[in-house]
Amino acid sequence: MANYQQLCRELTGADVGELSVAAARSVLRRFSDGWFTPISDKKQGERASYPRRKRALMPIRWYHDTFSIDAQARRVRLSTARGCAPLVVRVTHLPPYPVEDVRAVTLVADAGRLWLDVTAQVAVADHDLDPDKVAGVDVGIIHLFAAATDDAALVVSGRAVRAEERLHLDDSRQRGKHLGRKAPKRGQRGSRRYKKLRARQRTAETRHRHRVRQAHHEAAKRVIEFAVSERAGTLVVGDPKGITDRDVGRWATGGCGRGAAPT
Repeated sequence: MANYQQLCRELTGADVGELSVAAARSVLRRFSDGWFTPISDKKQGERASYPRRKRALMPIRWYHDTFSIDAQARRVRLSTARGCAPLVVRVTHLPPYPVEDVRAVTLVADAGRLWLDVTAQVAVADHDLDPDKVAGVDVGIIHLFAAATDDAALVVSGRAVRAEERLHLDDSRQRGKHLGRKAPKRGQRGSRRYKKLRARQRTAETRHRHRVRQAHHEAAKRVIEFAVSERAGTLVVGDPKGITDRDVGRWATGGCGRGAAPT
């Protein structure tokens, strides 16, 4: 059973502990979306896998009128099941939106920490852009973005991301060597020391993904600021899909020897 409506019918009368109905339905919605998305991806010829049914922690979402935000105390009160005490979460900082504009919050457990993902309704700002002025944007590997207009250009360097990738690769290799010596054999249960090392490995992987994702987010924000400053109302973005599969000669494929010239 993967249909959202059928799952909600099964939820009626079920005991889900201290979860409220809205929180339990958000788990069902996430599972249903994760089941039907691989089906459409496989129809398009892409590789996809179905979600695992057993997970220790799942993201839970609360919609409007099922949570409240106290801006002065920096606390978020989340609804629970009837008869249970409410769940109060203290946040390190408030979201950069007015409290009345927040429409949903999602509680996520990742990298050994709790994260509160906020969805807010943001008004569309009018920056007086010229729709006829075009800015070209190129997505790269060495440099994250390169944008250009008729009289200005912007290059967002990717040195920090590449340094993070290299340091994480070296750290993963060293941790993998230490983890491999304590790995259990087939049919054996891992020791507590091995489970701690494996959990630390997953935490490091998650933190690495967060850093890279945040770097890409800040780079894309810088490109948007550049387009607004140049009053460019149209962005033309290059599509890098399949660029590594193109045959552009022996030089790019590594066929040339040392000192040889490209063909």
